[in-house]
Amino acid sequence: MKSSRTWFYDKYNNHIFYSGNMHDFTYFQRCKEISVGLSCCKSVQASVFAEEWENNKESLYKFIEAVHLGVKGIVSKDGKPVVNAIVMADTSVTTNERGEYWAIMLPGEYESIAALSP
Repeated sequence: MKSSRTWFYDKYNNHIFYSGNMHDFTYFQRCKEISVGLSCCKSVQASVFAEEWENNKESLYKFIEAVHLGVKGIVSKDGKPVVNAIVMADTSVTTNERGEYWAIMLPGEYESIAALSP
């Protein structure tokens, strides 16, 4: 039987993935999304939810707090947002339609540069 999935290779991230799920949309839209599995069972009994929450809530809170690590800002020129500007800190990112950029990075000191795309 032939698989109906289409496989892709992302050279930049050295990652192989298949099409046909929500991860495809978020990857190509440059969204930040994660999936968390807390059990080896795909569908767990409702009776274990409270226990799983208690076992994992502190870790999940810490993970959510990590969103504030890194650098974020807005690139503007003459008070108007600059779309697709390249911002380089430890990594390079581009601005969205509102001129916003963000990159998750470890605490430290970084020098950043913003350049307008041609």
